[in-house]
Amino acid sequence: MHGEAQDSLRATNALLTGFDRVRACPNVVFMSTSNMVDCLDEAFLDRCAIQIPFQPPSEESQYKILRASVLELVRSQIILADVSTLIDHTQLIHSWQEARLYAAVQSETPTRKLFNIIIQLNSPAAKEKLGISGRFLTQIPDQALMRCTRPNKLMHLDVALDCIKKFVEDLLSSRVQKRKPSELEVQLDAKQHCCCLAKRDG
Repeated sequence: MHGEAQDSLRATNALLTGFDRVRACPNVVFMSTSNMVDCLDEAFLDRCAIQIPFQPPSEESQYKILRASVLELVRSQIILADVSTLIDHTQLIHSWQEARLYAAVQSETPTRKLFNIIIQLNSPAAKEKLGISGRFLTQIPDQALMRCTRPNKLMHLDVALDCIKKFVEDLLSSRVQKRKPSELEVQLDAKQHCCCLAKRDG
């Protein structure tokens, strides 16, 4: 651990030195992002002329990200779905606008199931425990299927969405909190992202 801390310090100092060396170059701009804002070095932040906080994705963006991830698994035939009567696989799950429009009348359709998952992710309990990021959302379907499916076994779309819903429920349960967090769950602590532009004197 001591060696890792020394390596981290040397890397930070080298980065700051590099910023200082190009200070006089008018055509050089550095951009960086981080989801660990509280851990950023003060000397680094002092060299950032612009700091832009990014809020977590909206419900609509969350829906679009999860929809794209699920449909990609369908396209790759990891998730099974009948597309014989459709123009293409993207029609299996409707757009966010259609999902909101028919939320009160549809039941147990893929669109309604995905919409309910988004509602679940934005419940008061979820907002307290989960930090929603784009990377977190794109990993949810893969992680859920890894838990639910057997090796070399395919899953239908409706069942896959049920597994995703169960996976989200498990993330909110006390059982998940007691386990050693996975790489995916480590990201749940990230409440917001920050983008920095390194400033140049003069």
